Amino acid sequence: MISLNLPIRLTHLPKIFPVLMFLVLFALQGCGGGGGGSDDGPQNAAPRFTSGITISYVDDGSTTMASGYTAMASDADGDTVTFSLSGGSGVDQTAFNIDVDSGVLNFNISPDFGTPGDSDGNNTYEVEIIATDGMASVMQRVTVTVIDDAEPTGYYINTGSASVSDGEGGTLDINDFQAIINGDRIMMMSVENELLYDGILTIIDNDFTASFTIYTGGENPISATASGMITQESMITGTLTGSGVGSGTFSLLYASTNNEVADIARIDNGFSGGVLFTWGATIGSGTADFEFIIEENGDVVDDVNNVQGLFHRCEIFSGSISPVAATNLYVVSATLLGCADSAVDMNYTGFATTRNEPSTDETLVFMMTSDDYSFSSDFH
Repeated sequence: MISLNLPIRLTHLPKIFPVLMFLVLFALQGCGGGGGGSDDGPQNAAPRFTSGITISYVDDGSTTMASGYTAMASDADGDTVTFSLSGGSGVDQTAFNIDVDSGVLNFNISPDFGTPGDSDGNNTYEVEIIATDGMASVMQRVTVTVIDDAEPTGYYINTGSASVSDGEGGTLDINDFQAIINGDRIMMMSVENELLYDGILTIIDNDFTASFTIYTGGENPISATASGMITQESMITGTLTGSGVGSGTFSLLYASTNNEVADIARIDNGFSGGVLFTWGATIGSGTADFEFIIEENGDVVDDVNNVQGLFHRCEIFSGSISPVAATNLYVVSATLLGCADSAVDMNYTGFATTRNEPSTDETLVFMMTSDDYSFSSDFH
C-alpha cells in the first residue's frame, strides 16, 4: 500500500483558505485580470459659499433689502456658479426671489414688521440657497430678520448736553440742550446760548444721520451734518461735523411724558386771582420783557411792552398750533409781516411741547425756523 504524505492536511484548509484567495486575487490584478483598470481623471469640486448666513432687513416698505444680501460662492475648478432657491426645508422660500447670476436676494412682497409674514410669525425668515457649477451643488440656509426702524418721535428734555466748538479755538459746553423730533425732522435748542439746530433725519435700524441748519442768535445760519445712535424711548447721542457750533458731540434724554396725548387746552395756564395767565418768551435779542405771548386760545401775539428785539412789533402775526396724535407734541406754524426788522418777515414752521417744572405744564418749549432765522424759546 502506498501512502501519500501531504504537506497540508484537509483539516487546515479553513484556516488558510482566505490567505489563498487573497493571493489569487492579487495575482489576477497584477496580470490585468477582471477586465482591466480605468483612469477617471480629477474629480469636479462643488462650489463653496463665501457669503454670510444672517442678514437684517429694515422695514422700509420696499422689497429690496436696504442693507443688502448677495449670495457668493467660489469654485476651485474656476467654473461659473449660479444660484437658486431650494425647495427643501427652508420654510419661507416662497417669500423670496434670487438673481440666478448675481446672487442678489430680495423679497417678493415687502414684509411688514407689524404683521409678520414668516412661517412662525416672529419676523425671522429661513431660506435655503443653492449654488451650482452645473455638475455639483451645495446648499446654505440663510436667516433674514426683519427689524423696525427706531421711532424717535417725542420730546428730549432740557437736561441734555453738548460740547461744541466756540469758533475761536475753544469749547462751548451746553447743559440745557433739548430737542423735539417728529417724522424725519429734528430740532435741538439751547435757550441760554440762543442756538437752534434744525435738521432732517435719516434712520436705519438704530443709527441715524442728519443734515442741520444752525441758527445762532441772529447771525447767518451755518450748516453741519451729524451721525449717531438712537436708543428707542431712551436717548440720542451724536457727533456733529461742521464749523463752529456745528462741530462737536451731543447727548439727549427722552422725556417720560411723551406718551401723553396733547390737547390745545393744555396751553392755557388758567386763572389766578382773576387774572388769565398766558405764555410769554423773549425771542431774539433783548432780555427785559417778553417779545411774544401765547394767548389762551393758542394765538401767538406781539407783546407791545417788550424791548426792541429782532422780532419787535410785527404788525401781522398769524399762527397755529396743532397737536400730534398720541404724543405731547404740537406742530406749529406762523407768518410774520411788518416787523421792525423786515428781514424776519417770513413763514416759520416747527414744533412745541409742554414741560412740567415743577407744576403741570409750566413751560412751553417753542422751536420754529424759516430759511434764515429761528423763532424759538421757552415760554413761561
